[in-house]
This record gives sequence, C-alpha cells and structure tokens, in this order.
Amino acid sequence: MDKSPSESGSSRPEAEPIGLKSSVCRYLDARGVILSLEAQEAANHIGKAIALAIIATIATCTGWFLLMAGLVNVLMNLLNCHWYTSTFILGGANVLAAIALIFAIKNHLSSVQWFSDTVNEFKKDRAWLTRPTEKN
Repeated sequence: MDKSPSESGSSRPEAEPIGLKSSVCRYLDARGVILSLEAQEAANHIGKAIALAIIATIATCTGWFLLMAGLVNVLMNLLNCHWYTSTFILGGANVLAAIALIFAIKNHLSSVQWFSDTVNEFKKDRAWLTRPTEKN
C-alpha cells in the first residue's frame, strides 16, 4: 500500500525539482537578493548625498546674497552713488559671469564623447553580426 509523504515520515511535502532549472532559479534568486541589497545601500548613499547637496546649496546661496549686499555697500561708498546703481552694476556682473559659465559648460559638454566604450562595443558587435558565416 502506498504511503503519503506525511505518513512515511518524510519532511518534504512535495518532490522538489532537482537539476539545472532548480540551480538556475536558486542562482538568479541569490543574485536578485544581492542586487536588491546593493540597490538599497546605493539609495541610502544617494539620499545622503542629495541632502548634503541641498544644504550646501542653501549655505552657498545665503553666503552669495550676503556677499553681494556687502559689495553693494562697498560700491556705494567707492563710487559715491545710490544703492540701486551699485546693485545694477553687481547684477550685470553676475549676469555676465553666468553667461560666460553657460558657454564654458556648453563647450565642455560638446567635446565630451558620451558612452564611448559602449558605442565602440556596439560597433564591434554590429561588425561581428554582419560578417558572413562560414558553413562546413
């Protein structure tokens, strides 16, 4: 008479698949767990970096505003002019500096080769795929 797995004392409720499929599934599952842990760790690091960048931006802007207010006062005293005249002078200087930085960024970004290694590998793959195959 056939005994069920619970009656025979076996701890396995069902027969587990054994073989290549099972090994591949376990391998992919382990890789998925590692990837998940690494993604969580990366997210924590990125979150901390973003928070610090926001704080640094606020501190930099505050310092820049205070520096500009002080320079307005210095220009007022040096040029013997109204506060709005020195404000326009400093504002114009800031706009010119921003334009110069925008052109510098544009020149820099136009000279960068984006993903050059990946593009080269794709070119090699395309050349390999388009070459004629040899038949024996």
